[in-house]
Amino acid sequence: MQMARLVFIVLLIFAEAFQPVSLQSLESMSQPATEEVQELLNKIQSEVEESVGLEFDVYVAKLYITQVVNRINYFVKVYIGNDEYIHVKFHKGFQMTDSMVTLIAVQDNKRKDDELIYF
Repeated sequence: MQMARLVFIVLLIFAEAFQPVSLQSLESMSQPATEEVQELLNKIQSEVEESVGLEFDVYVAKLYITQVVNRINYFVKVYIGNDEYIHVKFHKGFQMTDSMVTLIAVQDNKRKDDELIYF
């Protein structure tokens, strides 16, 4: 009985330590956007514009964070002009030959101070 309880406690601790990122802020883990992130973002610009129903005169990645799963998920804060931002989530495969970038989701009506969160 004691062994079963000990195993249960260890499993609880392990599960807590390896919880996936939830709706917590990613802002503290973010980095300034790089040229590579901007290039990836540019590949999906028309899809992002279609998603929010706008054409952007300005489309500049400002911050980003990556999440490594069976691919690389990117969460990017994007400046679109007039003090407006959007948050874009997309993924890219690991392989160098897998240059396909796939849009996952867009959050619009964001401001500079809106935190980049998991979505």
